[in-house]
Amino acid sequence: MEELYTEFAYDDAFRTMAVKCDDLLLPFLNYTFGEHYDSTACIVRGCNEHLIDRGMEVNEKRITDSLVQVSMNGITKKYHTECESSPDDGTILIRMFEYDAQIALEERTFENYTLNVRFPHTSVLFLRSRGRMPEEMTVNISTPGGRCSYPVKVVCVNNYSLDEIFEKELYFLLPFYLFTKEKELPQIELDSAQADALIQEYEVMLTRLDKLVENNILSAFSRGVIIKLIKEVNEKLTNKYVNINRRVGDYMGGRVLDLDIIRAHDSGIAEGRQEAAVSNIRNLMKNMKLTAEQAMEALGIDKSEFSKYMTML
Repeated sequence: MEELYTEFAYDDAFRTMAVKCDDLLLPFLNYTFGEHYDSTACIVRGCNEHLIDRGMEVNEKRITDSLVQVSMNGITKKYHTECESSPDDGTILIRMFEYDAQIALEERTFENYTLNVRFPHTSVLFLRSRGRMPEEMTVNISTPGGRCSYPVKVVCVNNYSLDEIFEKELYFLLPFYLFTKEKELPQIELDSAQADALIQEYEVMLTRLDKLVENNILSAFSRGVIIKLIKEVNEKLTNKYVNINRRVGDYMGGRVLDLDIIRAHDSGIAEGRQEAAVSNIRNLMKNMKLTAEQAMEALGIDKSEFSKYMTML
């Protein structure tokens, strides 16, 4: 089994769930944006690497955490979400606007001397905060033709107890649950009773996850991914706290889903991902005026795979 701890554990956890687990992502979108998606919704993952188009030059990149398009009952919406591990310092809205504008430009239309762009629905998942965060932030735009604005929804892990996470179906937050205890970690490290209480909370969490699987609300695969990501996130968050790191690591370690199962799941959808990659390559070639090779490099496709994708274009 490969090493679970990485320097990018928080981003990796977020992207893993966003990419692999529809039954975790859809309830998160439902809560954040007031939607009512169910298992009949169709999710299309977008390219997370966006090239800045400034006329003839295309040499800057913006990488988003999650960009998905969801369709249900004849209505299609696009959602952009970022995972932020630092408390808001006022710069996140600048980055969100820059990302959103580039996402909008990638599907621009031009007719009758008019440029048409559609911004995505946008949110930020904060893993840390300095206090109680608002439910949304706002981007105001003043133009010579008038003013407009759009909301950036806010979900902050620290705002939710374990009971609230399950009541609101925010299973997406479970790998980050230890962030709600971050200020208490120095005391928990030195107090075995508090450490025991923390393990008991994880026992409750796993019992409730088992119930969700039994009731066909979550897949066994998503349950396993959550357990694996809890271990991965906690390895990074508690790397200064030896006792907590060991206790939580030992408890969750015996329950980590075998990575071979995840690899098997990935291979089962590999063909579908190839089709999506081909579609993204074509879009970059059309909208960004890139060559096929440039588009594949922008999408992170290994050069050894170029010839295979060339035959599919």
